[in-house]
Amino acid sequence: FGPACAAHRSAAQAPAPTAHVVCIDRVVAALARAVAARADRLGRERAERRYRDLFQNLPIGLFQRASDGAFLDANAAMAEILGLPSREALIERRVQDFYLDPADRDRFEADLARDGVVMDRKLRLRRADGRPTWVLVSARAVRDEAGRLLYVEGATRSIDARVEAEAARDKSEARYRTLAEATREALLIHDGERMFDANRAAETLFGLSREALLATRPLDLVHPEDRETVAARIRAGFWGEHEARYVRSDGTTFWASLRVDPVEWEGRPARMTLMQDVTPYREAAEAARAAERRLSNLMEAVPVGLVLLDSAGGVLAANGAGRELLAALGADPGRRVAALAGRPLVDLLTPGGEETELRTPGGDRRVMVSSHPIESSSQGVLWALVLRDVTEEWLLREQAAQQDRLASVGQLAAGIAHDFNNLLLAITGYAELARLDPGVSPKVQKRLEDLVKAAFRAAELVRQMLDFSRGTGGERAPLNLVPVVKETAKMLDRTFPDEIRVEARVEAAEAVVVGSALEIEQVLMNLAVNARDAMPEGGTLTLGLRTRRAGDGPGWAEIEVADTGTGIPEEIRAKVFDPFFTTKPPGKGTGLGLHQVACIVDRHGGLVELESEPGRGTTVRMLLPLRPPRDKGERPKGPDLVPRGRGERVLVVDDDPAVREITAALVESLGYETELAADGAEALERVGAGGVDLVLSDVSMPRMNGPALVAALGERGLRVPVVFLSGYDAPEDLDPGIPYLRKPPTRLALARTLARAIRGEPPLSNPGSEGEGAV
Repeated sequence: FGPACAAHRSAAQAPAPTAHVVCIDRVVAALARAVAARADRLGRERAERRYRDLFQNLPIGLFQRASDGAFLDANAAMAEILGLPSREALIERRVQDFYLDPADRDRFEADLARDGVVMDRKLRLRRADGRPTWVLVSARAVRDEAGRLLYVEGATRSIDARVEAEAARDKSEARYRTLAEATREALLIHDGERMFDANRAAETLFGLSREALLATRPLDLVHPEDRETVAARIRAGFWGEHEARYVRSDGTTFWASLRVDPVEWEGRPARMTLMQDVTPYREAAEAARAAERRLSNLMEAVPVGLVLLDSAGGVLAANGAGRELLAALGADPGRRVAALAGRPLVDLLTPGGEETELRTPGGDRRVMVSSHPIESSSQGVLWALVLRDVTEEWLLREQAAQQDRLASVGQLAAGIAHDFNNLLLAITGYAELARLDPGVSPKVQKRLEDLVKAAFRAAELVRQMLDFSRGTGGERAPLNLVPVVKETAKMLDRTFPDEIRVEARVEAAEAVVVGSALEIEQVLMNLAVNARDAMPEGGTLTLGLRTRRAGDGPGWAEIEVADTGTGIPEEIRAKVFDPFFTTKPPGKGTGLGLHQVACIVDRHGGLVELESEPGRGTTVRMLLPLRPPRDKGERPKGPDLVPRGRGERVLVVDDDPAVREITAALVESLGYETELAADGAEALERVGAGGVDLVLSDVSMPRMNGPALVAALGERGLRVPVVFLSGYDAPEDLDPGIPYLRKPPTRLALARTLARAIRGEPPLSNPGSEGEGAV
């Protein structure tokens, strides 16, 4: 501190020198303590200022709060997270004000009281403006020496962006998983060394669980003889399609067709492989090639075109099939071949012998062309062309593909039909009940009658849709063509462009044939679409119907479809009904429409006539045999009587509450009493309790379906008649002795079926009167 001295008023007051030293020491000690205290205070103030600056400027929300939740202190970041303009505004609030769910706060406080600290707790809070926000909160309880809570301090971070990103990621992963499991092809995602993912199709293909696949090196699945080839493709970064052999868990080998694409998996580059077992196709192709090799020396005896070309495309040799196919592909066997079916010959000459599919200029045939180089010492490189007519194979493949598509459509259509028939049951049921009301006026009665007819027409359309999806032609029955032609013309007039005028010329009051309405409508639609395409600038489409008499026989129904379009040239007129023949550009037509017309008319025992002239339009006439008239002794059918019940109790079983209610109402309108059950299990209990005279049950239900209910009733010795009422067609394995009604039934069909079942009589094949809806 520097020099120190003692001063006195007089010499008499001065103490001894030793006393001066003691006094100075005390003064110095006091000064030292004062200076140290001041320095300590200044240090604390500077530290507090630094802490306060850090506290206020950190981008993380910091807070202190009392045990009752009141905020004691907070920084600006904390106020911003909670949607307040300043820390002062936050100090006036309590933490309870910001919880969306009080249960979250209770759990937080309980954990804090138990553990003294809570780390990174994810909470959803409510900002001051009412908007929810996601945060991560860490806090600790500060207590005194006695363990009493002084305050809680902690930090809060906003994680809205992270939560949104996680939600987006979860949604993306869910979409990926849905797509991965929906595909029929096996899907593997890997990087060549590690397997990242596999779908159910891959489990089935390899006979391994997903866990086992993920624990397997991708190359370990490859056949040992192909493993190095596949590994080389992986090392080279190959993308695209190829084939290789793989091994299943049971040791069997199969050929797989693979499509490999680059993807990113959790931030890392990976390979997505879609694979399909093509062993049957490979075996079939190999067998075909072996057969071709065995027959290659027979030349004229084989149904394969063999052509030997020089390097300029000149024909050196060809067998009969080769010459015929060259001509069909637009080449002259006697001259230099420059192109086949519009494809330059040079594009078809490949040394690997790959096959190329060509369509003949008329489009009615498919020819597979392959080429093979032959070294000649005198003529250089010659080319051997092999031409195979694969039209029939193509047709079979197309038909198989069509059947696969129809099978998929059929599954969807069956589900739609079930639900739609339930809706139609409600419509027809309530309309039928309304018609029974004596207070309904004749005008309303007529409207209700029209409504019921329209609903049963809709039910028939549903049946036709199911027949089409199964690839069947529908049931053959007496069919009046007059409404078919008129309704089709109305529909075409509504759907075709305004430039095309649609006319219906029906010159017969009745034209009844035995046929399928679905197939006749398909014939009209195929011809109408062709006519529309032939009139790009507009014109007139006419649908006509008349009858032709033929001696003493019933005669013919003549359906005519005429257009004013471009017409058909004479040179191709004879081919228009051939399969796959089309004059439309690729992708615009299959060449099957008119072929289907000819096939359907032939199945109906009819004939097809075609008239056409370029520039004047086309007319197609179909002659279908009329149904023979009724015998003279046959009496017209009398009115249908609706049998009524005598108070018997009918248990109505259906899992759809609305269907249960309307079905019960219809049954009660026929003189029966009803009980209701939601499924077979409940129905079994009610029948066991007694008092049930008949069970009217749906077929497809949860817990216990209709056939299972019948089996359970038999096992318990409960002999009660059962009638099935379903929106589906009757299963093939259903007991034929159980009456089966399709929804929606007519009231007459329902009445007859219930009455016969209660009397123990066998079911009728058609319990409704002629023309009355679906049964």
